[in-house]
Amino acid sequence: MVGEQPGGFMRALTAASAAAQEAHQKDVRDKLIEIHSKTFSTAAAYDNAVMLGGYVAFFALWGGVQQSVTPMCRLLTAGLMAVSLMCYIAWQILQMLTRQFYEFRCAAILKNAHDPVKFNADWLKAGKDFEITGARLMRFWPFLFVPAVLFGFAGAGTLAYNALAVALGWPQLS
Repeated sequence: MVGEQPGGFMRALTAASAAAQEAHQKDVRDKLIEIHSKTFSTAAAYDNAVMLGGYVAFFALWGGVQQSVTPMCRLLTAGLMAVSLMCYIAWQILQMLTRQFYEFRCAAILKNAHDPVKFNADWLKAGKDFEITGARLMRFWPFLFVPAVLFGFAGAGTLAYNALAVALGWPQLS
């Protein structure tokens, strides 16, 4: 072709290839964020049900045996369960604050409902930001969830041992 620079076709092909690869990477990243967000929501609901069931069961057992176990057992199990509950509640509050921030942001975006282009762009960005924040929030999960479970099991185990000790004549915590 007249006036075409040598290698122009290759540069254009390379640029198109790079743009396509970048678009593909963005699509993959967006899909991973969406999948992670859905997985997080489902797992969080299940975790909450299990944790709440565990606390309810513990306190039902506690109510049945508290008069029979030693004061040291009551204090130790109460302390262990208090730490477990504080970790669990801290996690729930962190999630609640994250959701509330998102809701406030969505409420502010609704003020732009008269401008569909701005509204849609802001709404999509807020949703994507919320999904990314949820993924980042997961980094804190082990530091609150694992101690909640460990201290909860320690409290339940202490109560179980002392209840069995009363029933079987073993030594209790004194």
